[in-house]
Amino acid sequence: MKRGCIPGASVPPWPFFLGCLLWAALVARSSEFRGLWVDAWGAGFLNSSQTSQLVSDCRKYNFNAVVVQMRRRGDAFYMPQSPDGDPRTTAVASTYDALADLIAQCHSGSPRLEVHCWVVSNLIWSGGTPPSQPGHVFNLHPEYLMKDFAGQTQISEGHYLDPGHPEAMLWNYRMAMDIVSRYDVDGFHWDYIRYPQQNSGYNDTALARYNAEFGLTGKPSSSDARFATWRRRQVTDFLRWVSADLLAVKPALMISTAVFSNRSDAYTYRFQDWAAWTSEGIIDLCLPMDYSADNSGVFNPRVDDAMAHQGVRRVYVGQGAYLNPKENTVAQLNYVRNKGLLGTLLYSYRTCNSGTVNQADTFGYIKTNYQPAWTAPPTLPWKATPTKGIAKGTVTRQGSTTPVYNATVTLNTVPARTQKTEAHGKFAFFEVPPGTFTMSVTAPGMGSASGVADVTAGRVVTVDLAVPATDTTPPVITGQPADQIVHAGATAAFSVVATGSAPMSYQWRFNGLNIAAGTKAVLTLTNVQTSAAGEYVVVVTNAAGAVTSAVARLTVTLPVAVRIESISLLSDGRLHLLAGGEPGSRYAIQISTNLVDWTELSTVEIVGGTFEFIDPDRPNLPQRFYRVRLVP
Repeated sequence: MKRGCIPGASVPPWPFFLGCLLWAALVARSSEFRGLWVDAWGAGFLNSSQTSQLVSDCRKYNFNAVVVQMRRRGDAFYMPQSPDGDPRTTAVASTYDALADLIAQCHSGSPRLEVHCWVVSNLIWSGGTPPSQPGHVFNLHPEYLMKDFAGQTQISEGHYLDPGHPEAMLWNYRMAMDIVSRYDVDGFHWDYIRYPQQNSGYNDTALARYNAEFGLTGKPSSSDARFATWRRRQVTDFLRWVSADLLAVKPALMISTAVFSNRSDAYTYRFQDWAAWTSEGIIDLCLPMDYSADNSGVFNPRVDDAMAHQGVRRVYVGQGAYLNPKENTVAQLNYVRNKGLLGTLLYSYRTCNSGTVNQADTFGYIKTNYQPAWTAPPTLPWKATPTKGIAKGTVTRQGSTTPVYNATVTLNTVPARTQKTEAHGKFAFFEVPPGTFTMSVTAPGMGSASGVADVTAGRVVTVDLAVPATDTTPPVITGQPADQIVHAGATAAFSVVATGSAPMSYQWRFNGLNIAAGTKAVLTLTNVQTSAAGEYVVVVTNAAGAVTSAVARLTVTLPVAVRIESISLLSDGRLHLLAGGEPGSRYAIQISTNLVDWTELSTVEIVGGTFEFIDPDRPNLPQRFYRVRLVP
């Protein structure tokens, strides 16, 4: 091979062009994706005449697919229907349905062109003043807007919806479902399905969700690893959920994403894990935006990386024609072809070369030197001859439509697969082999549920699961009843502390026999006698099981009789009483004048085994009788 034809070299030297053309013709495929990104910022499809010209140019220059921008900045170039909230754009006539016209013209006539509906998802406004439409999401729901750490909503290119705000993502979901359910599009293409930069994602609702999930307060740093993982999950969760629902409506739909071609940048700073998407199969086509005029330093290495990360789906390379002369565009296209990737997408139809734009010259050159003959887009095997299916659903709280976040759904494939539900309770398993599988779900602080998924190749099965509003955790005793020692005639009390699913019931037992009145967490025994001494346990029961406590022993003691050691008169005539008893017991000193009616003068607690009492009254009072009694 001549030196100038090496794939990935910069613009080949002119003497070697003929050899390059022959080489390109040899490796051209019988089917290959040859697409054009057609933006809505200028001529392309702003009226029927432009649309006709676009379709004519594609057929003339052997492009077989158009990726057309039908949502520019939160505005619709199609005719939205409720619950899709996007307002009509002001860039086209109010009666002109650009998407319908494009589909009609691309699908009729020959050859047929694929139509992929391109929507800018999270970037919804770039202007310094608010959009003119009152119903624009920027005006209607400012609470959906993303913020940076300082609380600013103007970030990078403009204002974004925050993927961490569930209602903001529902706005995007409704838009996508509206288009796919009503228009005969071949594909649905997500753009800006990411965060704008590392210092973003601080929407109030999103931050509250993050903090609640991990028991935190305040704001994490923009480089916090856990916060990065959480933000990355928000994007992937949304794409997984929406892809499954779109494919349930239209199984043949090709779902694609425009992504940062620098995979490390995409993952670390935009929270866009596109390699995981292609590995899991939640998108059909991944389009890394490999925009560069530097072949050896940027474009070629990123093509190599894309080739290594196709996963179970397919990568087509987004080529930045607007940055390159036509010669280097062809050199880059040939590098992609030579690597074995099955398609490219040029950015853009309107600006197809660097310098002064010349569509006829540039497209004519590409046709002659890269795609001289028409070829159809390649089929996708998982669409044409599917061997796997999708199992999806929603987890809600039993008896309501309230979604359950972070429920764990398990599909008993081999090996079993698990997944956490996203904020709307959605889950979806892609690449599931045909068969009948049990699907189960558990949720924190709630119960469990299960269902059956009958998976068919090429189809989407929906299994919705409802979990009980309360959990079904068996009881666990966290506070055991303690041994008791009391005197006969005193009160004894045993208590237990247990956790688990409510309601819980209690049954106390004495020496193995149920106590009729012992059905609460605390067992109180009054005026206990020696017959109550023995072993006490409690059985705690709920719907999930039962547990028996440790044994608590009750010891009943008989009081030690009080002993009057001495009675004497002090020098002032007052009575002095010295008595003995059981240490730790309390005794009452009582008096009477007739040995019938007794009055309590004082109570004392014995510490060292004896106590003394001095009657405060003078001896000139009537005669008195004294006695000492144990206080129970």
